[in-house]
Amino acid sequence: MSPLQLIIGGRAAGARESWPALRRGVNISRWFRYPAHDSESHYRGFITDADLELLVSLGVGAVRLAVDPRYLHPAWLDEAVARMTRRGLVVVLDYHDESRAIETGPAAVETVERNWVTLARLLRKHPPEAVLLEVFNEPVFDRDPAAWFPIRRRLVSAIRTEAPLHTIVAGGRSGRAWTGC
Repeated sequence: MSPLQLIIGGRAAGARESWPALRRGVNISRWFRYPAHDSESHYRGFITDADLELLVSLGVGAVRLAVDPRYLHPAWLDEAVARMTRRGLVVVLDYHDESRAIETGPAAVETVERNWVTLARLLRKHPPEAVLLEVFNEPVFDRDPAAWFPIRRRLVSAIRTEAPLHTIVAGGRSGRAWTGC
């Protein structure tokens, strides 16, 4: 298995089959991860329409949007995704939980699964070619490396149920290193 898979419309595809828009992208890390203020004014104003227009004018085709589940505000997230996709930007929604709680057992996995069901239901209304869903950013699982893959399958299944046509980005463990797959 490769360290990074794109699962498109329910079938696995190599990363080389990705869209041209993904060739030039940026990470946006502090909008829904490490926000300066957990407030409506932050989520609605951190990235302005002028900022998005500037990205497009510079030839950016994709935005990897890091979302920490502690700052999961569906309405504001949906608004942010809509603003980006209206400008032709592909959004890679990166589920970015650095707590390592997912490694602690079934209850933590169920929490991530519920979050993904919420996210997939929310984002499925956006065109599948415009929004990619990244299962989990750099899962570590150093104490039990094999534990990640059944969890990943479970999360992919939950996402696929709610967003059957969207591409799912599914990495290996340990920062997607070749040795972590």
